[in-house]
Amino acid sequence: MKLRTIIALAFLFTTSLSFSVDFTVNSFSDLIDDSPGDGNCDATEQLFQCTLRAAIMESNALGGVDTIYLPVGIFTLTIPGEDLDAFVGDLDINEEVHIVGAGMDLTIIDGGGIDRIFQFFGVSGSVSNLTLRNGGNALATSHGGAILTQGGSMTEVAIDNVKFINNRANDGGAVSFLNGAGSIKNSIFDSNYAVSIGNNEFGAAVSCFYCDFIMDSTQVTNNYDAFNAIFVEEGSGKFINSTFSTNAGTGIFAKNSDASIRFSTFYNNTEGNLALYSFDSSNLFEIGFSAFQRVANGNCVSSGVPVSLGYNVLNDSSCGLMNIGDMEDIDPMLEPLHQNGGNMISHMPSVGSPLIDQIPVGDCIGFLANPMTIDQRGDLRPIGDHCDIGAIERDLIFASGFD
Repeated sequence: MKLRTIIALAFLFTTSLSFSVDFTVNSFSDLIDDSPGDGNCDATEQLFQCTLRAAIMESNALGGVDTIYLPVGIFTLTIPGEDLDAFVGDLDINEEVHIVGAGMDLTIIDGGGIDRIFQFFGVSGSVSNLTLRNGGNALATSHGGAILTQGGSMTEVAIDNVKFINNRANDGGAVSFLNGAGSIKNSIFDSNYAVSIGNNEFGAAVSCFYCDFIMDSTQVTNNYDAFNAIFVEEGSGKFINSTFSTNAGTGIFAKNSDASIRFSTFYNNTEGNLALYSFDSSNLFEIGFSAFQRVANGNCVSSGVPVSLGYNVLNDSSCGLMNIGDMEDIDPMLEPLHQNGGNMISHMPSVGSPLIDQIPVGDCIGFLANPMTIDQRGDLRPIGDHCDIGAIERDLIFASGFD
């Protein structure tokens, strides 16, 4: 009896109850697992070659909560076709799994334009520390060019420190949440696009249908879509410490959904920075501690007036915000997109900007009444006894003109 078979039998004997397994991928080839469920991530009979696809197939077959570790390098999907078991096409995930790369710019998964990259079916999980690019097919991918999550209300998929670039789908060019919950943190969405198939190209970067999700410390820039970069319908979206800049369409479009925006920066999204609609007036739109600048059209395109949490600066009066610290028809004086620290680009407040040192430290509050301690880049917030408005906190030495 081969050693490999003995190991597999021993593994199966000890796994009548599922438990967590760690898989370390050691091959960049796109090959299926030799025998899913035997406990060995192995695309061949002899070489013990653990591919990304093989690791996911093993995780699906074994159950439990598994973790897949990916090395530095580029993985490219090359097997076309459609099924729900990860044998061909996208990487279908049917059991909870956590996929961990070696770093945002170090581990790259390339969809090869044949299909989306990951699809979570009714399970929770996470994707972190990598880049997802070229996911989706312009003619065939309906939801989520890089990641699609779908399932019941108890599912939750977390995305952390992931770069999405050049992904495409009919909606959710990079990510689509269908039901359940999701979180996006410390991530970059750039040059993704929603492709028109009919007249429902929603969310060049992210779409959310009947879902609840939060976006924290994230860059959303240069995504292409006729309508919006972020689209939320019949759900809720929370946005904090994030930048939405130069996207085609609106920055955020919330339809019959609750939306709460705090400590974020919106700059020159082509069809307006925000579009907020509630057809029965039952939804809550909140805006606080945020900066808005538009060259044309308006900052807000809404069926009603959003609720101000205070301390917003806008270069027009389209949002109708009148709470403490709100300033309308005032230039926020944002610098162009630039590398201002961290792994993202952002709009730094210029010297003399009305965004600087406006919010008393006692009012620098995020979600769940948590005090703000960092900005989008992870830099200290506040510096001194006041926070800056928007996604970026300007250091006092630069605010004083010593840059």
